[in-house]
Amino acid sequence: MADHFLIEPEQFDRYATLIGQLGAALADAELALASDLHDEGECWGDDDPGKSFAGAYGPKAETAFGNTQSVARHLGELHTALVDSSNRAKDQEAATSSANRNAGS
Repeated sequence: MADHFLIEPEQFDRYATLIGQLGAALADAELALASDLHDEGECWGDDDPGKSFAGAYGPKAETAFGNTQSVARHLGELHTALVDSSNRAKDQEAATSSANRNAGS
């Protein structure tokens, strides 16, 4: 078992970018879909089958949209955490390198 922990900031940066893009794309897609569905209105009608559909669709749609927004938000938070971790690793590496240079002087 290794006795050290290695972080490669370049990989964190690369994945952070991808995760951030994914979160933004998901948020954009959810917004576009919600807008389009809102523009359509309640097109299932006021008859019994339409009311039955609306009763089943409405709550599930709200849950799906809420979950999508939550996932997009969490992806954004993960992006931020990865960027912060990468920056801390870079700062620590710079501080260690500087300390090593100064110790050898």
